[in-house]
Amino acid sequence: MKKHIKLLKYLGLWVVLFFGFPKNAQAVVPPDFIYNIGSQVIQIFSITFLFLMAALSGVSQFIKFRFASWRANKFFWPISVLLIIILSFGAAYLYGLIRKNQEYGRWLKESQAQEGKSLAEVGDNLGVKDDALDQCFVS
Repeated sequence: MKKHIKLLKYLGLWVVLFFGFPKNAQAVVPPDFIYNIGSQVIQIFSITFLFLMAALSGVSQFIKFRFASWRANKFFWPISVLLIIILSFGAAYLYGLIRKNQEYGRWLKESQAQEGKSLAEVGDNLGVKDDALDQCFVS
């Protein structure tokens, strides 16, 4: 019984707080607060960019050294051209596959939307007259 009374007190408090103050607080954020947030975001990006550039500098030095040793190999240029061609065909194939799936999904949605309509309504949506539909589907 004590638990129910305690629960009712908390519920009553929430009801009073919720319904007792129905007006929205229409406060405007001070401009200096917005400016401070903006400057902090810029500082975070600057520090991140600084560490990223330091890491990339080390990686570029390593790649430059390795590239000089790979370039001395007589198979470097044919392998590079072959790799570029393989990557190009692979990217084109993946792009075509993704576009095909997108178009199939769009067609599937449209066909499901048209499923409950009569043949005449579908023809009207496509801009085809009833006579042309009758000629197409006469057996």
